[in-house]
Amino acid sequence: MRSPLRKVVVGLYYSPFCFSGRGEIAVLRHLTPFSASLRVLELQYAPSGSLSFESNGMQFAHVHTLTVRYKTRKIIGLRLDDLFIAFPNLRVLQLPIDEGRADIGDPDADLDEEFNDEKLEVERASQLSRRRGRWPSLDRLICPVRWGYSSALPKVESWERVHLDLQQDALNRNKEIIQFRTLWGDLRPSHLDLMLDAIAAHTLNLLLKMDGITHLNVVLLRLDMLYEQGDYNWLRNFLDATLTAISETFLGLSLLSIRLCDNELFRSKKSDAIDASVEALDTWALVAPLAKSLPHLRHVVIRSRRGQQQDVCWRITRGEVSKDVQVGGSGGVVAGSKLSANEMLRVLEETKFSSEVWSGL
Repeated sequence: MRSPLRKVVVGLYYSPFCFSGRGEIAVLRHLTPFSASLRVLELQYAPSGSLSFESNGMQFAHVHTLTVRYKTRKIIGLRLDDLFIAFPNLRVLQLPIDEGRADIGDPDADLDEEFNDEKLEVERASQLSRRRGRWPSLDRLICPVRWGYSSALPKVESWERVHLDLQQDALNRNKEIIQFRTLWGDLRPSHLDLMLDAIAAHTLNLLLKMDGITHLNVVLLRLDMLYEQGDYNWLRNFLDATLTAISETFLGLSLLSIRLCDNELFRSKKSDAIDASVEALDTWALVAPLAKSLPHLRHVVIRSRRGQQQDVCWRITRGEVSKDVQVGGSGGVVAGSKLSANEMLRVLEETKFSSEVWSGL
């Protein structure tokens, strides 16, 4: 069958795919009829280690977006060389993990031998030696830090869904930070989308100063772990510490977005209390010190997962009198205007982040 299909989505949920062994799913062989027209390829529920992108010389020259939704946190056997040969004009590479199904029924989920540090460094050195012959840049990237580190990827405009675990023991945390900063040096993005547990957000300054990032979205997970009954300032104190860490790390920000997410799937007294704390926030009191310490900051967005809270976007100006609020300082007057929902939407749409950053976790 030949068809001018431009987008193909393949679900790997059923046999024979779901029972395939290492490297047995030859993806591109099934897509040969669409090689002349295909622009977007998405594979869903991919088992780690089973996919092969060997093309035997065939190229999908028009594919600009490749998405592989993995069901494991470990990406094994995905070779950048194969991807470049098959998709020479790729602009968007997305390798997200389906956290709801992560490691379930995956025969490679417990394999560690391909992830030891020695082999990781050997693979990175090998990929660095071949880096010049690949894509000069990408528009957007989603991938686990460890896989990206080993792959020596090219420059990226928007690095998204970067899940950092800053709660692990000091040795592994430092190892992950080193890999993250090295990968950041490879990618040199202007847009960064971070996801981390709220309880560890105050340690963001462990990342040290990160120049060149102008747009930052931070998703703070499991906010409910921080809630303390009877402490009416718990949320304000937490956000003060988090924003201080951000201001010490990302000095060139023009836009900052914070998303608050709790783990309360069902309504409870605890979730009601968290909602009440979010609703009671004086957001400008949080934003004003940040605006004074970050001279290029123009917009701050604070969002909540729950629909009960209204998202807030502040536009920051300097040296002007605002009709809303203002604060003085050694650097002059910093003023803030709260934008309408439509104005906020336009601000978000003008960034280079994908729509997934704003619409989902």
